[in-house]
Amino acid sequence: MIAVNFLDVPDLLKAIARAIAQEIKYMSTEQMREYFGIENDFTPEEEKKIREENGWAHERDADCDSDDGAW
Repeated sequence: MIAVNFLDVPDLLKAIARAIAQEIKYMSTEQMREYFGIENDFTPEEEKKIREENGWAHERDADCDSDDGAW
């Protein structure tokens, strides 16, 4: 995406962004972290507090019934 942005090809950038959005659409927070290689640097207490304050953002995590992100 960085290269496409640098080359200033907005339609290709939009297409790639859409494809990535579709890929991660039904992933849980943990699955997205793994997909993008993001380390969870929150303590369990911090994560619990964030989930309580922003429960709407984590509703899909609870609904996701398998490791592959399927519903």
